[in-house]
Amino acid sequence: MNILPSGAEGGNQEAAAEQKIIDRLRTTEAELRDAEERYSALFNAIDQGFCTIEVAFDKDNRATDYRFIEVSPSFEKQTGIENAAGRWMREIAADQDQVWFDTYGRVALTGEPARFESYSTPLGRWWDVYAFRISGERMIAVLFRDITQQKRSEAALRASEARLRLLGEMNDRFFAAADASSAMTVATEMLGRELGASRCAYADVDADADRFWIRNDWNAPGMTSSVGDYNLDLFGPRATANLRTGQVLVVHNVSAELAADEGREMFHAIGIEAIICCPLIKNGRLAAMMAVHQTQARGWTADEVLLVRDVVERCWAHVERVGAEARLRESEERLRLAVGNAGIGFWDVDVINDRLIWPPRTKAMFGISADVPVSLQDFYNGLHEEDRAKTTTAFLAAADPEQRALYNVEYRTVGREDGVERWVAATGRGVFDETGRCIRVTGTAVEITARRAAEAALRDLNATLEARVLEAVEEREQAQEALRQSQKMEAMGSLTGGVAHDFNNLLTPIVGSLDLLQRKGLGGEREQRLIAGAIQSADRARTLVQRLLAFARRQPLQPTAVDVGVLVQGMADLLASTTGPQVRVVVDIAEDLPPAKADPNQLEMALLNLGVNARDAMPEGVLSG
Repeated sequence: MNILPSGAEGGNQEAAAEQKIIDRLRTTEAELRDAEERYSALFNAIDQGFCTIEVAFDKDNRATDYRFIEVSPSFEKQTGIENAAGRWMREIAADQDQVWFDTYGRVALTGEPARFESYSTPLGRWWDVYAFRISGERMIAVLFRDITQQKRSEAALRASEARLRLLGEMNDRFFAAADASSAMTVATEMLGRELGASRCAYADVDADADRFWIRNDWNAPGMTSSVGDYNLDLFGPRATANLRTGQVLVVHNVSAELAADEGREMFHAIGIEAIICCPLIKNGRLAAMMAVHQTQARGWTADEVLLVRDVVERCWAHVERVGAEARLRESEERLRLAVGNAGIGFWDVDVINDRLIWPPRTKAMFGISADVPVSLQDFYNGLHEEDRAKTTTAFLAAADPEQRALYNVEYRTVGREDGVERWVAATGRGVFDETGRCIRVTGTAVEITARRAAEAALRDLNATLEARVLEAVEEREQAQEALRQSQKMEAMGSLTGGVAHDFNNLLTPIVGSLDLLQRKGLGGEREQRLIAGAIQSADRARTLVQRLLAFARRQPLQPTAVDVGVLVQGMADLLASTTGPQVRVVVDIAEDLPPAKADPNQLEMALLNLGVNARDAMPEGVLSG
């Protein structure tokens, strides 16, 4: 056993204790260095921003500022702030939003961590922030991430969705609009309301690109309408240059941006302090404009300008479409009238779907009512049996990718409902896709029944032409003979009239002398009988002259009541002498005949003509009257 003095033993124990303490300190320092290295590595490696800050309060414990104590390497990237350590926020951005101070002050005072998203107006950024207290009542740590791009994307997405909803609703209302003017009314109202504008207006521009007319506008409550005509030059060089070259005019503050001689007074005259105006350039010139007006200065955003452009483009596209549709309808109506008046029908065979399209006129050619559905089989069934083969062959040749022949055929149809046979002339061609497959055959059809009937009649006419020519020649010769006879009769009438007139002139003094002798009673009874006989003969001669004049048609018509029996009885001797001894004249007259109203001389001439014609027809016989 080794026995040491008590003093020496105590010294060794103290040295051993100190060594333990030293070793422990060294171990703790090493662990601390390791922890610091790990913290530093982590601090430098994180992508998110990190900082520790000291919050400053006023006497009412309201946070007024904060100072950056420690910042991570990623801090500058996440905030855009350089050399932030040791600086106060009010020094960096004096107008920082108060919400940041209030939130950090609450975390420092209460010790309750906070997770929030907020925007810094002076720095123009959004952050996703987690803040927690680390020591005392003024120190907090902040872990944050820049989400500005995300927020912008979300805002852009919301704006895009809102714009698409607006444009979709506008399109629906466009299609319900009766005309272009109604569509413009819809556009101005919807755009004005969406932007919360004071007014939204549409204008047409004159050919000189200066004078323009605001046709209609939408006005917010309390606003007056701007409808009227204006001169673009009065709105200043900036407006005219932009609009005439097709650039959108955007003015945020008329009073600040435009001088007195730059159109400011004109804008103010119609209550405009801010404006977005989109031009329409058509055929190289300014043709129309749509504008959004604001009575107060307004910082128009890019999304708002884009929305105005989108609405204007859609609106003008719709106006163009409405105009094109109107022109198309007018053209189709003209075509329909022309085709209808020309009697042309259309047909369209969808080869892929085995479907036939016939308008009512084409259906009528097959004897089918307008409202009855048809198929390709109805076409084949409606063909005349004798024409079915050639028509089918022509159709197949038109649909054949190798032949692609012109379908040009005339065929007969038998009406399905009326059984009427008709002739139809059809023309058409096949339509082929890029692979050469026939997808449809389409064309026109015309009913030619009348033409076919005319052609048949012409063939019959040609076949009987010789016989009809001979017949016509014979009829012409008969007509010429009748004409010659008429001319002879006319010459005879003229001669007879002349003779009768001369004879009447000779007879007049004779009758007058005999009448004078009779009245004076000259001579004896024998002489008076001779005078009476001469007067009777003269009267007969006068009657004969009247008949001759009537034959010559020189005697005027004098219709009177005539005793036909007495007149015929008196004509018996004249007829007998005229017809000759080979014809016996028999007068057989019924009693109590009523008188007839006629010219006696003309009636006698008619009887005389009948007698002569009868004699010529029967040289020997009996003439009864």
